[in-house]
Amino acid sequence: MTVLALPNSLGYARLGTTVSIRNAGGAVHRNRIKRLIRESFRQHQEMLAGWDLVVLVRPGVAARSNQQLFSALESHWRTIAQHAHTDPVNH
Repeated sequence: MTVLALPNSLGYARLGTTVSIRNAGGAVHRNRIKRLIRESFRQHQEMLAGWDLVVLVRPGVAARSNQQLFSALESHWRTIAQHAHTDPVNH
């Protein structure tokens, strides 16, 4: 997965996802991945306040377990949050 992030001036985070058939497979797999992304985002939403985020799903992600997806997303969220607190231009 790839996560794109841009600061916003809203004081809360917004999420967008792209989960294509080519990268994730059929509807069951795409919906599972989207649910996991939304749930992970919900759990980390406070640390991501002030960011617009787009999660791009890459080929092969459907073969990953739920725990692997959560771990990868958590790593992305933490990296974004660290940059938010160390970047004086954006915050």
